[in-house]
Amino acid sequence: MIMRQGWPVRVLVRVGALAAALAAYFGIAQLLPAGKADVAGFIALATVAIGSFVWAMRDGREVVLGDGLRDWLIVAFIIAVLWWVTLSLFEGGESIVDQIRTRFWSVLTTVGMTFAPATLGLLLGQGSRNP
Repeated sequence: MIMRQGWPVRVLVRVGALAAALAAYFGIAQLLPAGKADVAGFIALATVAIGSFVWAMRDGREVVLGDGLRDWLIVAFIIAVLWWVTLSLFEGGESIVDQIRTRFWSVLTTVGMTFAPATLGLLLGQGSRNP
């Protein structure tokens, strides 16, 4: 018997798993020389995008499209804010709120880079749903 989870649980589990992937990136990036840390960032972002696609494809088979879109939009927003707040903490300098405000478009781009693959995954999952 499959236990159906409510949307807050689905969101928290997905955020937790993707945040763990980002935490691993920050740990690895600290060990690398400065020039190589950017490459680790691209790999981490690609990992989050692929993870959101695959997980959303699974969600597409189990939840209604509207619920899946809501869940993944919330997940994408939380992951983007966590990503940029953590980067701001590592860089130091200005207050975090000021840095996030000046990087507003970067935060939105990160939301899109997580939400777009999730949307595609949801649509493909909906298409392969059992009648």
